[in-house]
Amino acid sequence: MEHRKSMNKYLMFVSFLFAIILPVISIDNSVFSELLDLQPADSKPYGLSYQEHAKNYWKWLISIPAEKSPIDDTNGERCGIGQSNSSSIFYLTGSGGGEIKRTCKIPEGMSILFTPSAVEMSDKEGKNVKVDDMHRVTKADQDSVTQLRLTLDGKAYSLDDLKKYRIHTEPFEVIFPDKGIFGVGVGGKSTIVADGYYLVTQNLTKGVHEINYFSEIKCPMGNCATNFSEDLTYTIMVE
Repeated sequence: MEHRKSMNKYLMFVSFLFAIILPVISIDNSVFSELLDLQPADSKPYGLSYQEHAKNYWKWLISIPAEKSPIDDTNGERCGIGQSNSSSIFYLTGSGGGEIKRTCKIPEGMSILFTPSAVEMSDKEGKNVKVDDMHRVTKADQDSVTQLRLTLDGKAYSLDDLKKYRIHTEPFEVIFPDKGIFGVGVGGKSTIVADGYYLVTQNLTKGVHEINYFSEIKCPMGNCATNFSEDLTYTIMVE
């Protein structure tokens, strides 16, 4: 009998706790949204191939003067630079290496294009650079990726998972501004070739999302751009 009384008291106590905790949980859940997911590698997000999306990414990034480039952004304050209000794609770029954490606000309904590992080479970044050189160097650079890890809202992707998203572009034209990135002093039209991993998310829902990736490149005998490692976290506030 005493055991039953104790059990009854225990059950009453648990019920009391649930009566207090559940309303709090329901309030906290309002800040969460559907988990981020990637669009399939064989799809055409918004009617464009991944090759076309890769080109558009570089056109966006290269169009920004070096002094405003989001590559050098340490906290996310430059996320909105160069973004188009009429586009369905919001571009996020990598960094110059090391560990970086950024927070960005992005409108609901857009998709994010980001590159956990990518490289380009243009005819403005060296004397007598030929298209064959661009193909050779960019391919060797991304062939030298030794580690690539991604998590989207806690869901993990390995290098093997991401290989299907690797794109090596055909030559295409971009426009550098004066005092552009990658040491370009005098702007103008330029031919480039790019290689890397280009990912497009599904449409964003309201709430908080997190993208984290780690990439490492080790160039054997220096036959690619440079040795490199990056650990980048984006906290995405969707409004």
